[in-house]
Amino acid sequence: MDLSHSTPVATLEDAVQYLDNGISIIKHRLRERVQQRFVNLRSRYVDLEGYLLTSKYLRERGALLSYALMTNFKPIHRKLYRSCVDGGLIHAASVIHDDVEDRAKFRRGYRTPNTVLGEEAAVFIGDELIADEVRTSFDSAVSKMKKLARGGKKSSHFLDAYSSLRSSQILYVAMDYMAKGQTEERLLHRDLRGNVFGEAPLPPRAVEEISQRLISFTYNKTGSLIRAFFELGVFYGGVDWSDNKEFPGLYGEEPKKRVARELLKIVEKVGFDFQRRDDILDAVGDFQKTGKEPGMDIRNGLINTVHLAVFESPSPLHEQLQLPVPSQEEKNLLYAILCKKRKTEEHVLQANTIAIRYGVPVIEHRLEQRLQDYSQSIDQLHTLGVCEIGCELFRGLAQAMVKREI
Repeated sequence: MDLSHSTPVATLEDAVQYLDNGISIIKHRLRERVQQRFVNLRSRYVDLEGYLLTSKYLRERGALLSYALMTNFKPIHRKLYRSCVDGGLIHAASVIHDDVEDRAKFRRGYRTPNTVLGEEAAVFIGDELIADEVRTSFDSAVSKMKKLARGGKKSSHFLDAYSSLRSSQILYVAMDYMAKGQTEERLLHRDLRGNVFGEAPLPPRAVEEISQRLISFTYNKTGSLIRAFFELGVFYGGVDWSDNKEFPGLYGEEPKKRVARELLKIVEKVGFDFQRRDDILDAVGDFQKTGKEPGMDIRNGLINTVHLAVFESPSPLHEQLQLPVPSQEEKNLLYAILCKKRKTEEHVLQANTIAIRYGVPVIEHRLEQRLQDYSQSIDQLHTLGVCEIGCELFRGLAQAMVKREI
């Protein structure tokens, strides 16, 4: 199949409207699901609907865009909408659990459930969202299997049942990796407090170990769900990605398979950079916009990529860009504060000042460099048959995810 044939969208504005219309449908269906599940919470306790649904929907936009790239902007598959809603519930649950772990008081201008209802109730609300998604997914799959059983081996019934199960599997694999990433992050947090890496100054081998573990849990806890949304679009767009050892590889038409490979390679990196931007916002974010006080990771003893950049300096990048280099005393202070079990506001301010001065400029430059790399990789998609409008949209979405725009 030639992906470069005439596209139904004539202009970039048409393509943006195509995505915006899809996002509106997903928002509406997500709102219905949340209202049905938590009908009494808004009036009595917390505006859970506003808290959960005031989102930029970047992941969902990625699912719709990857489908558009695979199909050249055919009408969006109805089942992709359902899968995006299911993924949205999983993301909503992870947001609630994150706020419990971080003891966050606000998100997107709304009070968090853990602040209003308490940590235990908030955890159960997150669990209930996951349970709702699982139940709905399997209800759909079982319904399709019943039709298959009653109607004999009809190919349409079989494909319906398979697509329901496969899309659920994509999301559940992401949930597995997310849980693994959260566990890895907490184990690193425990090791920092337990002085496993020794007293300051941190030896190079310790910095390297921390770096490897941080990269691993970032890809797992943040990147996996972003990839899952894009993978849903790829799947409904005609390519089934399988990691099964017995049946490995990609299934679908060869041109689409090549596009899928390159697309998901880019998305893997975007997911990591999405978290790096979050780490910058943790240091310098505006409370009025993020709903979080600067330095939350430091308060909670969580090391992130901005802090790691301080420990890894100096690097060739510092000399190339003439960036300020922290003294050994400043590195030692940041490490000591991260390891403290009890931190005063003065401790947080001291450590965050070091992170802003020495870590943020390094990560900002790396993200700018990655955006240039993404642009070149997306150009490669065009050579594989993806239309120019699709490539331009993907370039814009990659930038929006790395810079937290839209």
